[in-house]
Amino acid sequence: LLEVTPEMRKSQMVMMEEFRRRKNMEDYHNLMTKYQQKIGKGFKDHDLVPAQSSRAFVETINKFKTSNAERHFEPKNDEIFNPHEFHLMVLSSDSVTNVTSLNRVNHRRILIFLGNKNGLISYGKGKALEYEQAFDNAMKKARQNMVCLDQNLIMTSPRMLEGRHNDFRIRIYPQMNPNYWGNPILMEILKLSGFFHCRFTCVSR
Repeated sequence: LLEVTPEMRKSQMVMMEEFRRRKNMEDYHNLMTKYQQKIGKGFKDHDLVPAQSSRAFVETINKFKTSNAERHFEPKNDEIFNPHEFHLMVLSSDSVTNVTSLNRVNHRRILIFLGNKNGLISYGKGKALEYEQAFDNAMKKARQNMVCLDQNLIMTSPRMLEGRHNDFRIRIYPQMNPNYWGNPILMEILKLSGFFHCRFTCVSR
């Protein structure tokens, strides 16, 4: 038999912790799905309704209370714009590994886009050891990167717009009847940005 080294033991402990976290998430989603089905059918189930007597349900809900994205869209005292008007779009999420002579460190990255469909847009990039913390960092950056687009309400795209990034090029043409045929990601970005009188073409080598 192979001797278990401390590094292997540490990897096993990390793997067991990840399995436990995913199992709890699966139990939580199954419980909420069953609860939504009961509510939709008009039935009442005292085992599923959060109440003072159902301590197990309350503890389960509180365990995942801070893992949802809705908490970032609650209005605060120093807010200038209404957070409920913004729509969130996750553009990319991946994992990177930094291999050193002592250890292997995994980081999660996430890229998000925000828009209120009326000329206010923002984006944010976050990086952390876990996806939850990476998402929180991305939301903090999104609050700092808020951009207000100068648009005409009658004609949101009065002239042709052109832009590029490396080998990617995009052109937005004015058009009274919108035509978003093309890249689905750019289609959603244009909608969230407030461009409704346009069509676009994109070229990526």
